[in-house]
Amino acid sequence: MQGLGEKEKQIVKFLIRKGDVTQAKINRETQMSKASLSRWLKTLESKGIIKMEKIGKYKKVKLSNKYRK
Repeated sequence: MQGLGEKEKQIVKFLIRKGDVTQAKINRETQMSKASLSRWLKTLESKGIIKMEKIGKYKKVKLSNKYRK
């Protein structure tokens, strides 16, 4: 996880522990603001670390295949 900021690491570690989750669940359990979380997720997605999929009104967040165990 070199090159990641503290919040990015926190999100990646959360996804490693919990698996595929919604953005709302990450927001509830990490206590990050919605706006900040959205920015961090976009950054992680641009780096190819996570993938986001829109399902109805929710966004599902998962680690990309090369970061899964």
